[in-house]
Amino acid sequence: MSKKMCEICHKNPATVPDRERMGRPINRICGECHAKRLKMDIVSSMTEQIKRREQPMDDGTTSRIKIWTTSSATSSNTSAGPGARTITFKTA
Repeated sequence: MSKKMCEICHKNPATVPDRERMGRPINRICGECHAKRLKMDIVSSMTEQIKRREQPMDDGTTSRIKIWTTSSATSSNTSAGPGARTITFKTA
């Protein structure tokens, strides 16, 4: 019995169930197409978060996102702790 091909790209064998179909989990899409869907989900989620955080706060400033690093870099007088960087995202 031959493997089913991906319903999206029709190139690779189906290895992952399609999340948009209800019922029994049958492998319908390939891992590559599944990864592309997940990537687009993350991009759209992050875009929404950036738009929401770019709205001015009560004090007139834009919000900041703290990014924690695992490096042992020392930084002085940071409220987020050592190794933290503050990044402001700007949307087009």
